[in-house]
Amino acid sequence: MIKLEYIEGKEELLEEIGFLWEKLNELHRIKSKFFSERFDKFKFEDRKVSLIEKGTKGDIKIIVVKDILEKEKDENLIDAGFRELYEETGAEEFELVPVCIYSVSYGEKTTYGQLFYSEVKNIGNLPEFEIEEIKFVEELPERLTYHSIQPYLFKRVQEFLGYIR
Repeated sequence: MIKLEYIEGKEELLEEIGFLWEKLNELHRIKSKFFSERFDKFKFEDRKVSLIEKGTKGDIKIIVVKDILEKEKDENLIDAGFRELYEETGAEEFELVPVCIYSVSYGEKTTYGQLFYSEVKNIGNLPEFEIEEIKFVEELPERLTYHSIQPYLFKRVQEFLGYIR
């Protein structure tokens, strides 16, 4: 499971999110049927100016999420997602898109994770890790490892796909 650290702040954290904003903007530019030209003109530096203006009014709160999972040196959260998908499915050729950050609360403890969507183009042999078998199914299975959260995450991906397609 991916473990995350949350850093809260204001406009001083904008540089931490710039590259993510650019990636998301590029996804919207590619997938948008009607507004791709608008996304093509969007630049983070322009967006940053409006966010700083909101920050001076006290209207901005930025939460930067950093992964703290066991990972390779210099591996970021997206790279960890790539690696995990390969290790757990044998996927060799795929696209991986961040969908959302989610939380699960148990009593007074809350944990966080990153949800990704992937379109797999090629699956090779299953790596020799903890996964024994892969099944392709049309619907979400009844027996799930994390049955209290996985149906909600599945629904969130379906909503995400409806938005980008």
